[in-house]
Amino acid sequence: MYEGFNIEDLLEKYLENRCNPEEQELVERHLVRFMDRNTLKLSPQFIRDSKDETIRLLLGEIHRKDTALPGRIFHVKQWYYSVAAGILLAIVVSLYWYPSFFVHPKSKQVNQEISPGYNQATLTLSNGTKIILDSAKSGIQVGGKDFHYNDGTKIETKDVVSSAALNEQYAILATPRGGQYQVILNDGTKVWLNAASTLRYPREFGNDKRTVELDGEAYFIISDELKKANRSFTVKTKGQEIQVLGTTFNISCFSDEKQAVTTLVSGNVQVTVAGSQKSLILLPGEQAITHGNDISKHQVDPFYATAWKDGLIAFRKEPLENIMDKVMRWYNVTVRYEGGIEKHSFSGVVSRYENISKLLATLSKTGEINYQIEEGVIKLSPGK
Repeated sequence: MYEGFNIEDLLEKYLENRCNPEEQELVERHLVRFMDRNTLKLSPQFIRDSKDETIRLLLGEIHRKDTALPGRIFHVKQWYYSVAAGILLAIVVSLYWYPSFFVHPKSKQVNQEISPGYNQATLTLSNGTKIILDSAKSGIQVGGKDFHYNDGTKIETKDVVSSAALNEQYAILATPRGGQYQVILNDGTKVWLNAASTLRYPREFGNDKRTVELDGEAYFIISDELKKANRSFTVKTKGQEIQVLGTTFNISCFSDEKQAVTTLVSGNVQVTVAGSQKSLILLPGEQAITHGNDISKHQVDPFYATAWKDGLIAFRKEPLENIMDKVMRWYNVTVRYEGGIEKHSFSGVVSRYENISKLLATLSKTGEINYQIEEGVIKLSPGK
């Protein structure tokens, strides 16, 4: 179908939105194919945002290798492998880290490794009983009087609660720094709790209201039964009150942070500033941020807010200090900055089940950062 193209002209046409449908399909199919082979996981929005930077690198490489690419006219397959082989490092680095390329500073690592977090949490009952949950399990289910792990194993609570009082009895699921856990509430709602987070919920929901309280970060999939019964579900946080119906969303509202953030994946929610009448409605792909008595919303790619649930740390043009806030909670470490490095922004996606040195080594390849790990403290300084 494609006999041959002047690749440089084709890429320049793409950047200037002058491609016909056939040319556009050709560029995007091979570009995305290359990106997918050389990245851990990228959302469609990240691919769209990264394309132009990647193509400019391609153009720059073609100009540099004029003698090696006579005429610069290639069959698609020949072009793909010739260019890809020559600029693999540039592409990988550009997709993950925008600020700089090809610089590899020497970072001092004091032979220490910090492991990632894992499944760990405590369950506290209304009578004060605290149960350390099994780290070999991924979550619990709330079923009236009883609690079970997700595999059906019963959790011995040794408390006696009448059926009539269940909706007045609350339980608290709490994860420490370096922990995560899941809970399925008695109405079927699924909640993933991130590190350093707490969820307070009734043992059984009443017919008139379904309310939980969150401090930290959680991902919710509200039961379809709520939608069928036209019942609302409310999440209360320090800065927000979120009313939902048949919805999937993420909330980040740590008590030590100044803002609360709600990101909607599907359905719709109403977000209200705690203690006020200010509110707004979110549609899928929108994010609400409350800061004090102010509330705003904007379009986002939900992938970056929810990637943690799928075992990833994802960030897009985000200040280093924001990234490392997540890292500190998950790896249970302390981070110190030098030279204003915390204000530099990065984009990337890495597994959060790798040891922390892999994340830091990837960051250091940008040339922006030097790092040192010593006695559970990570020191970050500008690259040289």
